[in-house]
Amino acid sequence: MPGIKAEFTVKCSSTKFGENVGIIGSDGALGGWKTDGVVKLNTNESVYPSWSCQVEIQGEGEVEYKYVIVKGNRIKKWELEGRKNNRTILIERTNAGGFVARDDGEFNKLPSDLEDEAAAVSEERTNGNVSGGAGRQQSARYSPGEGTFLSHLQKESSTSRSWRKRLSYIRALLSDPNCAAENSFDPKSLKDLAIVVVYLTFVSSGQIPCEEDGSHYRPNHHANEARKIEEALSRISNDQNAYLIRKIYPLLPSYRSQFTASVPLTRIRDIAHRNDIPHELKQEIKHTLQNKLHRSAGPEDLVTTENLLKRITVPGAQYSPSFVSEFQIFHRELREFFNATDLDENLKELMQKGEPRKSSFPLLKEFLDLKSAEVRAIVQLEALVNLRREISYAMDDLVPGEVMQRVRLVDIQLEKFSFILLAGINSTNLKWATTLHAMSLGMESIKLSGIQTVESGSILSELKQVSESDPPRVKASAERCVRFCDDFTKQTAELFEESVNVVGEAFNVDQHAVSVFIEAEVRSTIVFQFSRTASWAMRNVRAVLGQPPWDVLFPGTATGSLLFAHSISEIPEHELQQPRVAVVDRAEGDEDIPHAIKGIVLGHELPHLSHLGVRARQAKVVFINSEDTTTFKDFKKAWTSNSEDWVKLVVSLGVEPLRMEDAADSSRAEGVSDTHEKVVIDIPEPVAKRALVVAATDVSKESAGTKASSAGILEAAAKEHGDFKVPRSVVVPFSSFQRAAQAGGPELDYFGILQGFDELSLAEKETRAEAVAATILYKFPLNQDIVRKIQGVG
Repeated sequence: MPGIKAEFTVKCSSTKFGENVGIIGSDGALGGWKTDGVVKLNTNESVYPSWSCQVEIQGEGEVEYKYVIVKGNRIKKWELEGRKNNRTILIERTNAGGFVARDDGEFNKLPSDLEDEAAAVSEERTNGNVSGGAGRQQSARYSPGEGTFLSHLQKESSTSRSWRKRLSYIRALLSDPNCAAENSFDPKSLKDLAIVVVYLTFVSSGQIPCEEDGSHYRPNHHANEARKIEEALSRISNDQNAYLIRKIYPLLPSYRSQFTASVPLTRIRDIAHRNDIPHELKQEIKHTLQNKLHRSAGPEDLVTTENLLKRITVPGAQYSPSFVSEFQIFHRELREFFNATDLDENLKELMQKGEPRKSSFPLLKEFLDLKSAEVRAIVQLEALVNLRREISYAMDDLVPGEVMQRVRLVDIQLEKFSFILLAGINSTNLKWATTLHAMSLGMESIKLSGIQTVESGSILSELKQVSESDPPRVKASAERCVRFCDDFTKQTAELFEESVNVVGEAFNVDQHAVSVFIEAEVRSTIVFQFSRTASWAMRNVRAVLGQPPWDVLFPGTATGSLLFAHSISEIPEHELQQPRVAVVDRAEGDEDIPHAIKGIVLGHELPHLSHLGVRARQAKVVFINSEDTTTFKDFKKAWTSNSEDWVKLVVSLGVEPLRMEDAADSSRAEGVSDTHEKVVIDIPEPVAKRALVVAATDVSKESAGTKASSAGILEAAAKEHGDFKVPRSVVVPFSSFQRAAQAGGPELDYFGILQGFDELSLAEKETRAEAVAATILYKFPLNQDIVRKIQGVG
C-alpha cells in the first residue's frame, strides 16, 4: 500500500560547517527513534536558513518527531527537551498516496512558542514600543526591568544608532557620575562592565548593526571619544576588573594623531576622483566609502573596503597598478583606524618608533626573528613572555595617550599569540622538562593579562620551584593549576551568562552568536591551552605515583537511573523521563549534554575546558573521565548488569575519585548535590576548653592552622637543639574566634551572613564578602583578656 508523502520544512541558522539539520521520529520513515535512522534535510544558498526533506510515511495516526543537528552520522544536538515537546503530524489513511506539507517554523521552537512571540510583538506594536528606523528593529519580545542599566542602554541605543553616538554614550557613562547615576550604571560593578563588554563586542562584530542617523561627524570625533573612554577606564581599573577592561580596548578606534586631525582619512577622497578607473566604480567609492566615512564611520566601512579590495585584485581584474596600490594603502590606514592591523606590522612599528622605550628594542627584535624563523614553540614562548614582561614594566612609566594605546594593543595581540604557541607545544610529544617550563611561562602570561593576578602570581612562584624529581610536589602544583583553570571557567560563565543573554535578547542578536559567546570567551584565552598542559602533567604524575587513572572534571554526587551509551550524541533525549547517570564510551567534546543527564563517567580523556567540559560545569553535571582503557572497561563490566537500576555516583577530588553504589533502597532525591567539597574545621575538644590564648608549641594545624602549628614546631626545634633562636609565639586558636562570634548574638549575625555563601553568584559573593569583612572589622567583640595575654608575652 502506498504511503503518504510528507514534506517537512524548518528554519535553522545555527549549524556550523559540515553540519546538517535532520529529522527523527516514531515512524519507520523517520528512523523509528533510532539514532542511526536520522533523515537529513537539504538547503541551498537561495533558501537558507530553510531546510526541507520529503519522506513517505507508511503508518497512520499521530506521528511524533523532532529536529536534530547532525555531523556526519552523529547527532550533535536535539531540539526541545522532553517527550512532551515532541512535534506531531496527523496521518490519515484516507489520504493514502496523497501529499502533506508541514512548515514547522524555527528549530527548537514549537508553534505555540511562535504564536506567543507574535502576540507579544503585536501587543508591543499596538502600544507603540517598537523602535522605528531603517534596518533591523530592536526586539519587542524582551523588556528589561524598568530603570535598570540595560533598559537605559536599550533605549539609548534605539535612538543613537551610529557608532559615534554609541561610543559617546559609553564615554559619558564611564566619565560622568551624573550620567552614570541617571542610567543606573555603576562603574565599580563587574556585572555592569560585563554588559558594556558584551554590547561593544556585538556592535564591533555587526551583530548589533550601526546605522547612519542623519548627523555629520568626521572620524576624528570617534577617535577623541576612544581617547576619553580609555582615560576613564584607567581611573576605575583595579585587580578585580582589569581582565574585563582589557577586553574593551581592542573594540575602540585608534586615536593616533592622524585620526584626531580635523580632516582624517583624506586618501579616499583622492581615490574617488581618479581618472584611471571606471565612472561606476568612482561613484561607488564616493558614495559607499568617501561620503559615508566622513559622515558616520562605523565597523561596517572596513567590511565594505575589504570587499572592494577583493574585487579590484581578483585575478583578471583590469585596473591600473597605481590605483590598486593607493587603495591598498588606504585599506591599511583604515585597518589602523579600527585597530585591525596584525601583530608583525605592529611590532615592526614599535621598533621603528623606539616604543615603549629604547631598551625594548632587543627583545622586540629577538621575538620577531624567532617568530619569522619558526623555531620551536617553547623558545618563541620564552621570548614572548620576556617581551611582555618588558612591556608591563615600561607601561608603568607611560602617560595615557596614543603611545600607550599602541603598546597596550600589541600586548593584547602577544597574549593571543601565546595561545597559538602553547597550543603548538601541547600538540607535540611532551616531556617533563618542557611541560614544567611551559606551565611556568603560560602562568606568567596569564598573570600579565590581569587574570586573577594574586592567585596566578602565587602559582607562578610555586611553579618556578617545582622539579620533575619531586612527583608529589608536581602533582600538588598541577592540581592547583587545574583548579585555577576550572575556577576561571566558572567565574567567566557566571560573569557573562546573564549579561550575554539579556543583551542578546534586548538587541535581537543572532541566537547562535549568543549561545557560543561564553564558550568562545573561555576557549580563546591562554587559560584554555594552559589547562591542557596542566592536565597532561596531572595525568602523567598520577601514573608515576601509581594513583587511580581518573580525572575529575566536576565533583559532586549524582543520583539517577543507570544508562550505558556508546557516545553522548546517541543518547535519545526525547526518551529520558527521569534523571540518569550515564556511563559513556566516547565523546567528541563538542556535544551538548541532554537535560536528564546528572552524572557522566566517560571512557577516555577529555580537556577540562572543552565545550563538553564547560557545559558540564555550567549545568552542574557531575563528570569524571578515565585515563586508562582497561580501568574503564573493568568499571563498566562491574556495573553492566545494573543497567536501568537507580544508582548514586560520587566523584571526589580526594584519594577515592570515583565511587558508585546501588541506591535502590535510598530515597530517590533527583539530580546533583554536594558539588563542591567543603573544608570543615573540627576543633578538638581539649583545645576548645583551653585559654583564649595558647602557646604555639601546644597547637595543631586542626586547632589553629598550618602556619601557627609550624611556628610552634620551629620554636620547639630551636629549644631542643639550641643551634638557632626564634621568638616565642602565642596563638589565638579557632575556638576563640568561634566564641567571639557566638558571643555577638543575633545582633552580630556572623553565621547568618555566611549561610548559603557557596550557592551565591560571583557578584553576590563579592558583596557578601564585603559584609563579612565589615562585620569582623567593625562589629566583632574584642576580648580584652586576649589583648592583655598577648601583651604579657615576654
